[in-house]
Amino acid sequence: MKESSQEKAQLNSLKRELKFEIGEQFELNEFNVKSLKPVITNDIEYDVCQYIKDDIREVFNQKVTKILLYYNADILSTVHYYFNSDDLKSLMKNISQLLKQDENAVKFLKTATYKTPDGNHLTIKLNNSLKLIYSK
Repeated sequence: MKESSQEKAQLNSLKRELKFEIGEQFELNEFNVKSLKPVITNDIEYDVCQYIKDDIREVFNQKVTKILLYYNADILSTVHYYFNSDDLKSLMKNISQLLKQDENAVKFLKTATYKTPDGNHLTIKLNNSLKLIYSK
């Protein structure tokens, strides 16, 4: 599937905003992470690392408090961004504007999912805290 110029622009903006790319190698961040306990999800083991470099302070204009990177076979599979704020609407609005999607199109209860032009997903969850999940 060939990407349009609008999709390419969205992907470039998304990469700048999220700082990580699904599918990237562990070695790109190996000196910027602290290993945590591995987790098993759907019979797949993931090495979980907390990103400890102090260069990512905000994502989608929300202050980031913690970033967890999930690797399988040294390939980045998922990124969890944690925020102090519980401002779900603001986060949804910022993502919707970037992806040119209706912010009400896929939200229900306290969860919203957006499909990125490259086929990955951004999922926002508001439980005890606000979390953004970037995954396949």
